[in-house]
Order: sequence, then structure tokens, then C-alpha cells
Amino acid sequence: MTSPSRRQALANLDNWASNWQIEMGVPGLSIVVRDKNGIIFNQSYGVQDQDSGIPLKDSKPILPIGSQSKTFTAVALMQLIADGHTHPVTGRKLSLQDPITELLPNLGKPEWLNGVTLADALAHRTRFGNGDYNKEWGDNPPSTDMLRNDIRMSDIEPSKTPGYSNRMYDMLGVVVEDTSGMKFNDYIQRQIVERHKLGEIYPSYNAIPEADRARVPTGYDGPNLDRKVGLSDWRGTAASGGFYGSPSAITNFYHKLAHGRILPDHKVDTNNETGMFQKITKGGGWLGYGIQMRSMEPNDNYNKKNPYHVPLGQGLLYGHTGGVPGYQSDTRYNPQTGLTVSVFSTALYTPGLTSDPKMEAVIEQRMKEHAERTGLPIVMSEVFKQLGTTEPSPLHAPVKNEKQSVPLPDK
Repeated sequence: MTSPSRRQALANLDNWASNWQIEMGVPGLSIVVRDKNGIIFNQSYGVQDQDSGIPLKDSKPILPIGSQSKTFTAVALMQLIADGHTHPVTGRKLSLQDPITELLPNLGKPEWLNGVTLADALAHRTRFGNGDYNKEWGDNPPSTDMLRNDIRMSDIEPSKTPGYSNRMYDMLGVVVEDTSGMKFNDYIQRQIVERHKLGEIYPSYNAIPEADRARVPTGYDGPNLDRKVGLSDWRGTAASGGFYGSPSAITNFYHKLAHGRILPDHKVDTNNETGMFQKITKGGGWLGYGIQMRSMEPNDNYNKKNPYHVPLGQGLLYGHTGGVPGYQSDTRYNPQTGLTVSVFSTALYTPGLTSDPKMEAVIEQRMKEHAERTGLPIVMSEVFKQLGTTEPSPLHAPVKNEKQSVPLPDK
């Protein structure tokens, strides 16, 4: 049974989320909360598609997870290392200290890649940059075979400083294929999703069973969040951002990972970070190996600079965000509470991830107005804040709304 105090906190969250989805004009919003015993909250708000009006909760949505895909790629490489797989080019067991130019010989040996290791690539400590696949490859992103054989450093202009890189993670998908002897999508499906009983997680849209593809809701963009965004053929870019999954399955993945149930040498608690969860690269928070860490402390420089972030106490939240045109996602584990939360929306509510420049100002204004009425509107922070109290704070009291929330069942 869920305790009365926890039930009240979940009811507060349900009321807040229902109001947030309507106020921000987001067509669809899904939130899942998991504790050590399983799912304690699983609600969707809004619609599957604005034309059909079908409630999102009725479709049991499967959504793009964007850059949360990077955590799976990192897990694949850590698993191959732990299992002692040999890389066919180096002839050695795969290691975090392997030079990236030896693992990807087609890159050549440009000076700016000297000394760059697999560990550096996983922690975004390279100058590989993000690139523009539309410009370089036309309408279709490259396949892993194209990444393996066709990309040369002469074709790539390195970034001035090391930083976050989608393109580097796409190349890491090639390392997974070469080391495992399996196609990247097959390795993820069999050796991670099925092996660890994670549930509905797919490394590409085409991997979703055909009968379930209608469960993928429509994504939206544009100044009024009314322009439909078509689904992309990610192909070889699955390793950086092409996965799909149900929010409940994604929380299952991060929860098991944080507790060392997927990789025993990689876990997190309130006192210790190991393996993937080490704080390695600083930048808007911390980056580990395929993991983002955000400080909960009010004096953290990021929190001081970001007016929409809610400090939550001491320590870090562990997980990853994801954004692709028309969709946004975020999953975090809080070691203080033992809760894992996934938040998905069918619109880009975070500035910087929209394909329409006009949307930047629109989103900023909506967030500002919402903050003035109901509190700070970054969803992940607010979800954890609501879960931490049995009474809504006056500053964050939900706006009155005639829409009735879905009753929460007893656990």
C-alpha cells in the first residue's frame, strides 16, 4: 500500500501536471514515477493527436526519447568491456583507454584526435562536434555502414573546444557493432532490453511492432504548437538519439541501472558514484559516461544562472534529457528519495530545441507567465518538488481547473 502522505503527494502531482499541460499548451504530457517496489504513478494528459482528440492516456504512448538513447549506447560499450569482448581492429579486449582512432580507423589520425580515448568520447571530451546531417547527407541520415566507411576527418570541421557531441555517439554505435559482431539495433534489443527485461524500448521506429506504431503520438512545433512534426528515419543515428520507448520502460531502465542491476560495477547512491555515474565533465551540470548529472543545490552555478530550475536540496539527480523535433523527454533518479521519474511531452517546451526560431520567444514567455502564477515550470524539477511534500506550497499551488484528475489507484 502507498502511504497516505505519499498518496497525497501523488495527488498533488496529478493536479499540478494536469494544469501545467493545459496552461503551457502542450498537446500531450506523460509522467511516470517508480520506487523500489515498482510504478507508483503513471498518468498521461492531453491528446494523442490534436485532430483526432483521442486522449493520450488511452493510447498507452510509445515516444521518441531523443538523447536518452546515449545512455543505452554507453551501457552497451560498458557491457562489452565487462564481458571481455575483443575489438577486431585492435586485437585487444575493448577498454576505456583505447584510442578512438584505433577503434575507428576510417577517421584517420588528425592531430586534434591525438590522445582521445573511448572514455573521452563517452564523456563528451572530444572536439568532434555535432555536424549537420541534413546538410551533409540530404533527407536521410547515414546508416552505420556509411558512418563506418564514408566519414573522414577531412570532411569534418572540429569544434574549437571539447563538448557535447551527437556525432561522436553515432560513431560509438559503430564501435558497438564492430566489437559485438551484431548490428547496433540487434545488440541493444537482445543484449540490453531483452536480457534485462526492460519492457517496451526500441532502438528505432522500425523496431516497434507494426501493430503498436499507432501508439506513437503526434509531435508538434511552431509558435502555436500546432504544426505537426513528421517522424524521422534515424537509421545510423540511433546511438545518439533514435530510440523510442514507453515512459514506464524508460524508468525501469534507469532505475535498474542506478541500482547496479544492469552493470554491477556502475551504480549510484547518496554517498558514492561509480563507473558511468562518475562526475567527469563539467558543463551545465556534470556529465558521466552517457549520464547527465544535475545539482540539486541552490548555490550551484547552474541553478543561479537558470531562473527556471528548482533546487531540491543536496546532491545530484542522475539521468538524461532528450529532445527531437516535436518531442521532449527527461528521466532522473534521485538517490535521496529512491525515486525515478520520466517526463515526456509531445512538444518542445525547452528553448534551444525547436526547429522554429520564433518558438524560442514564445516558450520563454509561456514559462515566465507560468512561473509568475504557479511556480517554476521546468517539469522534472517541479515533479520532484511535488513528490517531496504532502501539501502544495502556496508559491506552487496549482491553478484552479474544472478538469477532473484521474483517480489514483491504491497500490
